[in-house]
Amino acid sequence: MPVLKPMSDAMAEQYMQIVFETMDLTVDAAWLSEIRNYFMISARLAGILETYPLDMTEDLAPVFRP
Repeated sequence: MPVLKPMSDAMAEQYMQIVFETMDLTVDAAWLSEIRNYFMISARLAGILETYPLDMTEDLAPVFRP
């Protein structure tokens, strides 16, 4: 199972640029560092979750059935 590598600043900047262009978003420059921090935290958490071995037949969350 591949493990996500930590996101570098350059990778986060590139990802942000792609997302903003794709979604046609205009973002105030004052917010860019906070958005980059969020993406880096999210990538780190995704890397942690990716290392947990799950069988494809396991339920990922309980399902409520009334």
